[in-house]
Amino acid sequence: MAMLLKSIGVILFIIGLIIRYIIARNRFNRRMVTGVELFKSYNRFLIIRILEKFGRLIAFILILAGIFFFIMGIFENIHHASIARIDVSGKLPPFRRQLG
Repeated sequence: MAMLLKSIGVILFIIGLIIRYIIARNRFNRRMVTGVELFKSYNRFLIIRILEKFGRLIAFILILAGIFFFIMGIFENIHHASIARIDVSGKLPPFRRQLG
């Protein structure tokens, strides 16, 4: 299960990065030498800007979800390793003394 969570995390992270890359590349290709973006019409400008903002939001959510799933996979590995130590020895693993 931990491997599945890590795999899903990596896939979501990569998809999010690809979406961000495509949006940035398209914005770059629309720029003229002076740095101003060129659109064929005002309506196209509005539609493209709204779709880009929505796409960036989706990419951001995918990246965060990918990181979350990957971290959950790591914690699941740690959790299963601690359970294995309990099962083998019959005792709880040693805990560190809290300072303070």
